[in-house]
Amino acid sequence: AAMGDAVVDAHLSDRRVSDAARHLPPGEGDLAWPALLRAISGAYRGPLMLEGIVGADVVRLDAARAFLEPMLAAIAHDEEKPCAAAPPPGVLDGIRLFNEGDFFEAHEAIEPEWHAERRPIRRLYQGILQIGVGFLHARRGNHAGALLLLADGIEKTADFTPACLGVDTARLVRESQTCLDQLRVLGPDRLAEFDQEAVPKVWFVEDRGRGQGRYDERQRRHG
Repeated sequence: AAMGDAVVDAHLSDRRVSDAARHLPPGEGDLAWPALLRAISGAYRGPLMLEGIVGADVVRLDAARAFLEPMLAAIAHDEEKPCAAAPPPGVLDGIRLFNEGDFFEAHEAIEPEWHAERRPIRRLYQGILQIGVGFLHARRGNHAGALLLLADGIEKTADFTPACLGVDTARLVRESQTCLDQLRVLGPDRLAEFDQEAVPKVWFVEDRGRGQGRYDERQRRHG
């Protein structure tokens, strides 16, 4: 993104942390490809060259192309109506972690998607991330941090109500605001009295009245 229109070509290869393997065909390593491709698409339109040390096993390059093509097609579709798209994999994983109360891990999952995305919808990613971190601060006794992050996250998420990416953003904003109001009333000296059971979950619109099962099914569909 910082290079603007100065990018004239893109070479893509993967890498794996566990054994320090580099120059792998895309899909064989640890890179967050959905986020990486969106980051590239925000600054570049042109040929993509696949690189990988495959020897005579050219089938691996065919596998890499099959791995990337659906992601590229999804990016082209999502650019037209971002809110109508499915959540990117990192955001979906972050929502799962958020709903499990693992707010730090949710931050780690969503942050690469936020950095990669250059369109305004990145504010929604950041909003969900900040709401989670706000509740993490509340859990750890940081009253000022909880108020700051929750307020910022609610403000950003509210720009995408009533729903976006299938997420029931209106419900998340409403329930998070209720918690924020309670935290303000309690103040730093009574923060321990905050009911952690009141912390909301991130629901999808299709989950309304259907319980957690539909959410779990979405998780299985998206891996």
